[in-house]
Amino acid sequence: GKAKRPMIVVPKSVLSNWVAECEKWFPGSSVLTIGGEGDDPVERNRKLHDLQQNDYDFIIVSEPQFAKIDLDPVTKGELNSKDFWNQRGDSLEHAGDKRKNAIKTQWEQALANQTFDENMRTKATYFNDLGVDALIHDEFHHMKNLCTVGTRFGEQPKYMGGGATSMRALDFNLKSRWLLNDQGNKNVYGLTATPTKNSPIEIYAMLSHVAPEAMEKIGIRNSEEFIDRFAKIEQGIYQATNGLMEEGQIVAGFHNMDELRSIMTRFIHRQTADQVGLELPKRQDVQHMIDMDEEQEAKYVELREMLKEAGGKDATGDAHIFSIMDKMNKAAMDMSLLDASYDGKKSPKYKACAAAIIENMKDGGQIVFSDYNDSHEKMADALVAAGIPRDQIGILNGKKTPSPEKRQAMCDKFNAGKIGRASCRERV
Repeated sequence: GKAKRPMIVVPKSVLSNWVAECEKWFPGSSVLTIGGEGDDPVERNRKLHDLQQNDYDFIIVSEPQFAKIDLDPVTKGELNSKDFWNQRGDSLEHAGDKRKNAIKTQWEQALANQTFDENMRTKATYFNDLGVDALIHDEFHHMKNLCTVGTRFGEQPKYMGGGATSMRALDFNLKSRWLLNDQGNKNVYGLTATPTKNSPIEIYAMLSHVAPEAMEKIGIRNSEEFIDRFAKIEQGIYQATNGLMEEGQIVAGFHNMDELRSIMTRFIHRQTADQVGLELPKRQDVQHMIDMDEEQEAKYVELREMLKEAGGKDATGDAHIFSIMDKMNKAAMDMSLLDASYDGKKSPKYKACAAAIIENMKDGGQIVFSDYNDSHEKMADALVAAGIPRDQIGILNGKKTPSPEKRQAMCDKFNAGKIGRASCRERV
């Protein structure tokens, strides 16, 4: 194939699922996992040494463990030194980004060691020693924070996206650039359902990982030049964190889109659910209006008054607008989330939710989403009180199912019909 030793980087929560998929679609394939249950530092290093000596069809690594497999400092320093902003900072004698400066320091130390002893090596196993010839990253949007957006006329444009540079995005970029150099500008791939949230800087970041030469060929050397080329920045009105409308610089749209589309079409392979034969349930939104009880109503009114007097964006703790809004959400759902003396089982929302689940059971398994782990067991109690056997209810959260393996086992039971209801912590 196109690669003999592909490495797939995945969130730890889905590592077991990836192993199952490899075994399903490629029966008998040799799979090495790094970062699963029981992989302490000693076991991780053993696997890395084993990888250097043996061949595997798939190497599946969790994101946290992938970040711990470093490039050797000399290679990393050389790649880092080619960064536009580092070169500019050196020419102007600016300090630069502390993360990139740390890489530069390691590089200089490694070069100094080589001066005294060219055979001097650390005991570390480096990424570029593993023989990896293809790099695939699942949930690739995790790598989008590669660039820090600069200010324009003293302020940062709104709706630009892309906050400060994240260490994991920088780490992946260095490794992907090394592999691209080693493999003739190919064999780096990203998989995601959300490549960008209408942010120009995220488009640049994602393409910088898989095809940095695409921008270089049209004269774009960095994120700021990308913004100048494609983002339309002008004065406009935006909603500030305090909820008020303010005037400032905003990304009002895009220009030169034909040029950008041609690049995206070349390097982004987009497929819909229909195109891959994935049948999705039809979306049907139904809003349920549930009256709060007297205690909830009183607390909600109190919090609403606090919200009117909330501090601005610099407020902290209980005075912050987001803190108050979170308390309002808890009060509306279950007062015991705020006050342990309240009997959470009598919350009107739990009873209404249980009734809705029973009504829709004919359509198949039901999944209930709740942000608050403390509400999950109470939701299960409401379902039992409504007549659903407890062994037909699964709870999926960090406390009940702390490991990826346990979460995968819960999902497998649900998909197999062994449990009919599940309470999860993610919000929809």
